[in-house]
Amino acid sequence: MPSLYIKERSVKAVVAGSVKQVIRRRRRLSVQLGDRLYIYTDNKVRPRRRLRETKCDDVLPVFIDSNRSVIVGNDVLDEKEKHDLALASGFDCFSD
Repeated sequence: MPSLYIKERSVKAVVAGSVKQVIRRRRRLSVQLGDRLYIYTDNKVRPRRRLRETKCDDVLPVFIDSNRSVIVGNDVLDEKEKHDLALASGFDCFSD
């Protein structure tokens, strides 16, 4: 039952359901397909509050290199796909 912590700037979008994916650094105990996820406000903000509980529907490796190339799974993303990935993850644009 992994816990994910969301930065304050993304809280409204997560609660509203417009942000349904996150990009996270690989963890020692990674999130697995089907895991029950508990989503909280940022770990540094007290008091922490639970925003929602959901199930993990998919897990894909994401690689972003210094040349701004993005590989999701086995697919290299073009500029539009990178922009769409950023929007779906709660950012305003890819450069954010």
